[in-house]
Order: sequence, then structure tokens, then C-alpha cells
Amino acid sequence: MAESPLNAIFRLEGRRALVVGGASGLGREAVRVLSAAGARVAVFDLNGDGARAASEAAAEATGLPSLWGELNVARYAEVRDAVAKTAAEWGGLDIAVNAAGIASGLAEDVTPEAVWRRVIDVNL
Repeated sequence: MAESPLNAIFRLEGRRALVVGGASGLGREAVRVLSAAGARVAVFDLNGDGARAASEAAAEATGLPSLWGELNVARYAEVRDAVAKTAAEWGGLDIAVNAAGIASGLAEDVTPEAVWRRVIDVNL
């Protein structure tokens, strides 16, 4: 991997990061940037296959160990367990990124309450 000018000022060697929502979009980019800066990155997402792919891509590009798992961010126990798994595996956690998010695509005045609650649960 070519050295980025950003790497001259943004170094994270020895740091341990967890990215929720890391299978795609901004979360996947956070995984790439954190690992390129030298951090070990744990990737969690509702899309377990995508989390594994992002984790493996980061490990392959950097040679650093990574973790991955399937996680529903709207379930507190799953988030707690992901943090605990990462901290136990790596002896702590330095960085946490929540990149999980959804949208209903509906106008507020026609969004069913169940859909609205799901959006709020995931995004908050």
C-alpha cells in the first residue's frame, strides 16, 4: 500500500479500534483509514459477511490483526458484547466509531410508528 500524506500526521500504531457499521459506506472507509494509520480494527455489522470482508481486506492491506462479527446495533447486549470481545482480545479499546445508520425513505407524516422507532433505535 502506498504511503498517504495523511499518514505523516495521522498515526495510530498500537491503538485498538472498533467500527460498528463497518461493512459498507462510511463505516468501511473508517475501517480502511484506521487500519492504514496503524490501528488494529474490529469490524461489526448487521451484515456479517460484509464485516468479515472489510476485516479481511484491512488485515491483508496492513498485515495487522483484525476481528469481525455480526451485530445489530439496536440491541444493547450485542453492542456490549462486541466491545467486551474486542477489549478482551486486544487488552483494551482506544477508538470507537458508530457508522451504523438507516433511513426510512418516507416523509415524516406518512412513516408508520414501527418504522420510525426502528430508524431511531439504529441511528441513536
